[in-house]
Amino acid sequence: VSQSRYNAVIKGIEASFDAWATATPIPSSKSLNLSSQGTFDQWSANTGSDVSAVGNNNGDTSYISTSNGIDTFNVSNAAIPAGSTINSVTLTALARGTASGATLVLVTDKGSMATLTQGPTQTLTTSYAPYSRVMTTDPSTGNPWALAEVNSWNTKFGVRAVNNGGVNTRVTQFTVTIDYNAPAPTSCELRADLSWNGGG
Repeated sequence: VSQSRYNAVIKGIEASFDAWATATPIPSSKSLNLSSQGTFDQWSANTGSDVSAVGNNNGDTSYISTSNGIDTFNVSNAAIPAGSTINSVTLTALARGTASGATLVLVTDKGSMATLTQGPTQTLTTSYAPYSRVMTTDPSTGNPWALAEVNSWNTKFGVRAVNNGGVNTRVTQFTVTIDYNAPAPTSCELRADLSWNGGG
């Protein structure tokens, strides 16, 4: 909020004016589509490509699976408006194990194993459920997400199963969601107070 006060005396009339401008960011979110296979391609789709297999929440109709490996994806550029602030990037996988002991790790990379970042290892049930990783900063740098990054991704996003002992992890849907504050139009207001000072 930006506020200013102006005072004037006109033939005994005292006038005070307050003017202020307010701009409140607009909370927004956007879910992005997977566009192509990323750096790692170590899971198997039961039908079609890995990208298409995790495009919808349809249970065991289409999914990717493995007991040990990494799969990452390129995602569409976010097209977030200029002047926005990125609050978080959230990865969500609808996943299950084919038996007890299955695990899932949500990962990012920028083109190599050396750039891989990992969320916590999550133990799965045998029914599909959502598992998420909320990243309030870019995990490859530790800095806030840059608007230039989310609008022209270098980061790939995906899933990892680590030595499940032969038990497969299945993922039927994988999504990337951007939470951000969009800039708001500025609203301006003016208030006037008039009083008589006796004409002196």
